[in-house]
Amino acid sequence: RRKAFAGMPVARANYGRLQRLGGFFGVSPSPELTPREYAVRFGAAKPQAAAGAVRVADAFTQEQYATNVDAGTIAQDSEYGWHEAKEGASDWRLWRRR
Repeated sequence: RRKAFAGMPVARANYGRLQRLGGFFGVSPSPELTPREYAVRFGAAKPQAAAGAVRVADAFTQEQYATNVDAGTIAQDSEYGWHEAKEGASDWRLWRRR
């Protein structure tokens, strides 16, 4: 699975991962949605992941269009958002035995 995003810039790869994860919850990407609009839909499906999804989308948008933002900062924000979104969307804790 990691190979699908190998060689991509960090924010683009994480946005792709977010879209793939959203597909599992019925939130399919659509060409007419901006990255932030997609993240909001993702957050509506998984509220605990909403903030992380928006962070990933914003980092992706900055990576694509901003010229005065440090690439390292964008990558760091994207990674933080991806981990936040992934953990917020995960239901594994519900199935774990105590």
